[in-house]
Amino acid sequence: SLPAHSLVLTHNPGMFLFWGKNAAQLHLSSDRPLLANLLRQYPGGVFFHQGYWCNTADVRQGELCRRVKADYKLTQTVSFQERDQQFALFKFIDL
Repeated sequence: SLPAHSLVLTHNPGMFLFWGKNAAQLHLSSDRPLLANLLRQYPGGVFFHQGYWCNTADVRQGELCRRVKADYKLTQTVSFQERDQQFALFKFIDL
């Protein structure tokens, strides 16, 4: 249900690419000028996928997710919980 011409930033872009969606590594979000350029290039929006690696005990992976949520204005588009794992998709609305 992603809009046409959108991009998902995620720890696992292969999953979205397999489904025919544009995707890239989440760490690109730490480069503000690059992210601003991506927002211009993808008129359908740029999304943050909060997946498994955001829920894992690996501190570095979780920190990247927390930083994205703290540093950018996001709007949640979908969310669900599976056992102790919270999964969500957020749209970047402002840098």
